Amino acid sequence: MKCIALGVVGYWQSRRNRFDLLVTILGIAWIVLNIISMGQNDLQEFSNTFGFTVIILRFFTIAGKH
Repeated sequence: MKCIALGVVGYWQSRRNRFDLLVTILGIAWIVLNIISMGQNDLQEFSNTFGFTVIILRFFTIAGKH
C-alpha cells in the first residue's frame, strides 16, 4: 500500500522502506524454504535458524518506527 501511495520512487527514497522490503522478501523466502525442507533434518535446522533471523529483523523494523 505504501508503494502505491508514495509511488515507486517515493517509496525507494527511504532506507527504512528498503530495509522493510528486504525483510519481507526474506520472510517469503523463509516460507518457501520451510515448505521445501519438510522431512529433511539438516535443511530444517537451517530453515529454523534462518526464520529466527528473519523474525529478529522484523522486530527491528517494528521497533525502529517509534
